[in-house]
Amino acid sequence: MPDTVYESGGVRILECAGDGPLLRGDRDAADLISQAASVHADMIVVPVSRFDPGFLSLKTRLAGEFCRNS
Repeated sequence: MPDTVYESGGVRILECAGDGPLLRGDRDAADLISQAASVHADMIVVPVSRFDPGFLSLKTRLAGEFCRNS
């Protein structure tokens, strides 16, 4: 299933497909934000299955990389 873009309540949303590549670091965060900007999305919806298994582990700092790039 490809990524989809739609509008809900006046908000343009980029919804990432669940079967895409894992998001692992700051470069992936920047690429995702760039993709959202290219379709003029206000919000990005990412299924938890797309995040690297260590995403919520504080020692990996992955969550911080994604938040810092937003």
